[in-house]
Amino acid sequence: MTLTLLWTDSDTSAQSLIKRPIYVLVLLLSAALLASERPQLLSRTLRAAGVAAAISGALSYGYFLYNGHGMFGNERFSGYGALYNPLLSAHVYGFFAAFWLASWFAARGSLAAPLICLAFLSVVIIATGSRTPLLALSTTALWLCLLNVNRRSLMVILIGLILGAGLLYLYPSAIMSRGLSYRPDIWIEALKLANEQPLFGYGYEHQLLLELKGSDLIFNDPHNIELAVLLAGGLVGLVLWTVLYTIALVYSWRNRSNPAVVIASALLIFGLVAGLTEGRDFLSRPKEHWFLIWIPFALTISAWIGASSGKGNGLESSQRV
Repeated sequence: MTLTLLWTDSDTSAQSLIKRPIYVLVLLLSAALLASERPQLLSRTLRAAGVAAAISGALSYGYFLYNGHGMFGNERFSGYGALYNPLLSAHVYGFFAAFWLASWFAARGSLAAPLICLAFLSVVIIATGSRTPLLALSTTALWLCLLNVNRRSLMVILIGLILGAGLLYLYPSAIMSRGLSYRPDIWIEALKLANEQPLFGYGYEHQLLLELKGSDLIFNDPHNIELAVLLAGGLVGLVLWTVLYTIALVYSWRNRSNPAVVIASALLIFGLVAGLTEGRDFLSRPKEHWFLIWIPFALTISAWIGASSGKGNGLESSQRV
């Protein structure tokens, strides 16, 4: 992607753009360093962040209701501060919901705390009215069930079916009200544009304008991370992107007995599916897209190096690379 700066039409300076992959690289190297030197620190920090996210979500939604907004009403919960719109809240709180779901699934005993945090975050996510995290969480649950078919996985499927049926019955507008939100039309236009520069794409941070025929709507976002990679880096970039995920998921499957790997892979799946209907900035400064892409990869690297070095995360497991 750095090489594509040679032909991008971005208005942003190359000096500014080249910093963004460096930020990501520093994140990944930091995770590797923590896994080598302080393997317990990252996992403890993640759990603390998960608790903080559940408390933040509960308080924010409580304040939202206190200000006179109805529960699951017509107005979508937007969040506060940096989480100033429903999609931002859905991405960030969805990440932590996936974390608590995977933590409960990977736990060797029966733990109530992950389920309590998951319940709080689920209510917040439904209140945002965003369907992206609901689809991503459902896929994450299926992935966890495939990793380890047991009584707990059957319980996850049963609870998921009950919650899905309840959501459709009590709050159908959360899923049905906005249709497909122009997604197929946007994707078709993005593919047409990609076909004009198929091999190496238009360059990183290119100026994208997708005009939908028969309407006055123009989008600068393909609403799909993989399409954004294709437009920026062409087929070469998309192949590299696919290889990146393939390596991570194959490793996760082979080492599914390691709870740290299970949690990291669940977050990878959540981010991958969430990115299929939203997003463009796959390489960026720290923002919500990091919760979908780079933080899960950093945690995967941490689990990989921790297991390879024998330090792990305080959990014994075997690994196959």
